[in-house]
Amino acid sequence: MPHPLRVILLAALFLSATIGIASAADIDGEYAVYGHEMADGRYTGKVAVAKSGDTYAVVWVFGNDIHRGTGILNGDTFSVIFYVRQSPVPGLAVYKIEADGTMTGQFTVLGGKKVGAEMWKREDH
Repeated sequence: MPHPLRVILLAALFLSATIGIASAADIDGEYAVYGHEMADGRYTGKVAVAKSGDTYAVVWVFGNDIHRGTGILNGDTFSVIFYVRQSPVPGLAVYKIEADGTMTGQFTVLGGKKVGAEMWKREDH
């Protein structure tokens, strides 16, 4: 028979792990985007994320430019393949989901030799 304290500790660990997974999975919504392009330019914009089956539809808006992508969530990592309208090649972005819902990550394009950075801050919570 397991020791009662051990059972309580195991239950607490399981509960905290479950809560962490649930909060990371709640990524639907709108975010303000702050980025640094691969060509050393800074930018801001908006991004919307919506669950679509097992994946997520992602739409960035930068002024009149709209970029679309499809993302997958794995724990606290959100990965997105995307197309920029002016580019003939796809890009890849990988974000870490922080406890407050902020996402920080990096991106590049197919065949790229540089990496850009983005931070998403929730606007709808």
